[in-house]
Amino acid sequence: MSFIPPPPPHPPAFVQPDPCLFQITYVRLTTGDSFWYYPTSVERFLVSGYRWFGAFWRYFQFNPIYVSSMNCPPIPTLF
Repeated sequence: MSFIPPPPPHPPAFVQPDPCLFQITYVRLTTGDSFWYYPTSVERFLVSGYRWFGAFWRYFQFNPIYVSSMNCPPIPTLF
């Protein structure tokens, strides 16, 4: 079992049309890279959003063909 770091602070909330869209998601790529990601757009050959770099969010795009696995756990609320 691999260690997943704690999630970064959440960016501004948006309406969620898809369970992982506009939600903090942990992504593992086939290249071995893994990171926290906030997807804002998913297309056939492009995923756009914001990647957490340890101290700040930065706009980042990648090809979804390289996704090995992803996990978007539900964020608990009081409601």
